[in-house]
Amino acid sequence: MTKRRHPRDAVWAIHFYLSRFCRARLSYCFFAAIAMPASRPDCLFCDLCLVRFSVPTTLYWERSFMKRSCLAFVVCLFFATVLSAGVPITLSVKGSYATGIFDDSAAEIVAFDPSSDRLFVVNGSSGAVDVLDISDPAYMTRAFSISIAAYGAQANSVAVHNGVVAVAVAADPKTDPGTLVLFDNNGGFLSSVTVGALPDMVTFTPDGTKVLVANEGEPNDEVTIDPEGTVSIVDISGGVAAVTQANVTSVGFTAFNGGGLDPSIRIFVPGATVAQDLEPEYIAVSADSGTAWVTLQENNAVAVIDINAGTVTSLIGLGFKDHSLAGNGFDASNRDDAINITTYPVFGMYQPDAVVAFESGGQTYLFTANEGDARDYDGYSEEDRLHDLTLDPAVFPNAATLQDDAVLGRLNITTTLGNTDADPEYEEIYAYGARSFSVWNGGTGALVYDSGDDLEVLIADRLPAQFNSNNDDNDSFDARSDDKGPEPEGVAVGQIAGVNYGFVGLERVGGIAMYDLSVPTAPSFITYINNRNFTVDAETAAAGDLGPEGLQFIAAADSPTLIPMLAVGNEVSGTTTLYEIGLDCATPTVALAPVGDNGITVTGSYDCAYDVLITLGNGASQLQRVLIGPGGTAVIDITITEGMQAEVGEPGTLCAEGGISNIAPLGQSGITVRGTAGCEYDVRITRADGSTSIERVSIGDDGTGTINVIVGPDEVYEVSVAGAGAFGGAVQTVPTMGEWSFFLMIVLTACGALVLRRRQHA
Repeated sequence: MTKRRHPRDAVWAIHFYLSRFCRARLSYCFFAAIAMPASRPDCLFCDLCLVRFSVPTTLYWERSFMKRSCLAFVVCLFFATVLSAGVPITLSVKGSYATGIFDDSAAEIVAFDPSSDRLFVVNGSSGAVDVLDISDPAYMTRAFSISIAAYGAQANSVAVHNGVVAVAVAADPKTDPGTLVLFDNNGGFLSSVTVGALPDMVTFTPDGTKVLVANEGEPNDEVTIDPEGTVSIVDISGGVAAVTQANVTSVGFTAFNGGGLDPSIRIFVPGATVAQDLEPEYIAVSADSGTAWVTLQENNAVAVIDINAGTVTSLIGLGFKDHSLAGNGFDASNRDDAINITTYPVFGMYQPDAVVAFESGGQTYLFTANEGDARDYDGYSEEDRLHDLTLDPAVFPNAATLQDDAVLGRLNITTTLGNTDADPEYEEIYAYGARSFSVWNGGTGALVYDSGDDLEVLIADRLPAQFNSNNDDNDSFDARSDDKGPEPEGVAVGQIAGVNYGFVGLERVGGIAMYDLSVPTAPSFITYINNRNFTVDAETAAAGDLGPEGLQFIAAADSPTLIPMLAVGNEVSGTTTLYEIGLDCATPTVALAPVGDNGITVTGSYDCAYDVLITLGNGASQLQRVLIGPGGTAVIDITITEGMQAEVGEPGTLCAEGGISNIAPLGQSGITVRGTAGCEYDVRITRADGSTSIERVSIGDDGTGTINVIVGPDEVYEVSVAGAGAFGGAVQTVPTMGEWSFFLMIVLTACGALVLRRRQHA
């Protein structure tokens, strides 16, 4: 006889699998508490409760009061966590700008200026900074470019603060001192100063008084010239236009040439001093503008700088990631034709590229993308494949198996570490990068969280057919498994509704992963988006975004739409893309002050934007967008008049369906669109040759707006609420007569003339 299962058995199954696979401990305990009957005292949840509250096992399961109390505690904790976790979030593509240049670094680092609604994008291909107008994010356009030809060979980085644009410019050769150039947001030159060799990253302090430049100081390809790595601190507090070389403080590392460094800090180029070997890559600055953390990527370290004193206070070795531990696995081979994320006796050097500092609970944390990087020059290279090394048989009795190309043989490793006894055999294996992101304690440098194998597991789940693909080839499954996998490179952190969120760009397979950082020691995954089309040729525009490099968070208060966004520069595809961060906002309400008083109060969710349609007593209307503050309200400062009404809704929902109300005669300009006053509409124009374009129009108080385009024959006009893409109400102009129509007209005219002539002679 078939045994009838109790409904609770299904929940027990959920508990079982969650206990094995789910890292969300709270949800696991919640299910466990519901699932566990008194006859199952082996539940991990029960054990945790017993340890936490020191309750004997027999008493715990015999006393239903204790069971209910513990269950109630977990349920309350569960919902408290949900309610305090922040606003649920989505990422969607809002707009994109394409240079049309493939695989030539045409869009790298991005910086946003809220005062002008412009993005400044480093274009390595043209040797300039492209300035994009994003006042309408759905239709980004290039306003102009800032040439840096007069200041050096290559723009490497850009930053913006209070309308001042800072550009780090490398010299030719790169071993010569570089230049920091300061412009206004219209591209006007303000001042320039000399900085260290190969300035690779630039940033402002939050208070806007200083500009910091990471000067990488790479050697030449022959490694015969190796400048010291430095950080330049440029004081601009006296006025940007007045900046001179006297305002520049060069912070170097000669004080560490005597040695005594953490053993995980890599100093290894032959003949180089510590100051020469250390190569500053990226800078994060504390909220009080007093401390800077500088990643030394190739060295697997972070330097801590006292900005006001202009000195390096410490060098922090980041240690190594043990890939033999559960949860730290990775796919090591591009020759096994499979996804194989597993553990290996390998150490990963964290080697972070981008770093961002953020505050939480009064503590500063560092958020890093652990990309990894090797030194590979004509004059010196540390790179090798594992199958080319000799492994110590006492440590690796299975060396032949490990060195098979389908296992670890193809793995790119460093020859600078692992030979612990100076014989020809290697006792340890060290690979580049950690294939993860990490959170570090900014005060102590201690690692408080690492994402383990999460990023590769994520790609295996979301894009199994494109797992560990390369960024310049859409037929490259598993191609990067032997070399840093998805390769996290860029990071950004931004606050939404008081909660910190982190964004990680995956340089190779592409896409952005987003995490909740409200608990820095336990970030939680939010979403992943990849604006890449793997079904087409990677070199075509249809391929979308390839090789995300620089990330810039745009807060709701700074955004041109009052909706938070993320800007991403994609170096391989040469595209710059804006992602809109969608929030799950509460239904808003609106209240008007008494007639004669000021104020329309909108109530809704913190950091959410809402549209308010204000209709006056005479029927005229206007649309205003408001951003809800931390108190849950926003107020429109307007005097309330007799008969005034207000309606509130999600952005774009209050605009009525638009249409074409009038078209100028052929050859003249003017297409009149009707709609809701204060709203914007898109007009799609389809021409006789099949080409299309979209024009945007704002509706005035009279309910109409006009697009000044020349009206052509056989054109179709359709209207949609701005950004919605739901075009309708097609109106067509008078068609032209094609060649056959013209020939037919001649024939008919001739026939008519012939008939008339015969009638006249009849």
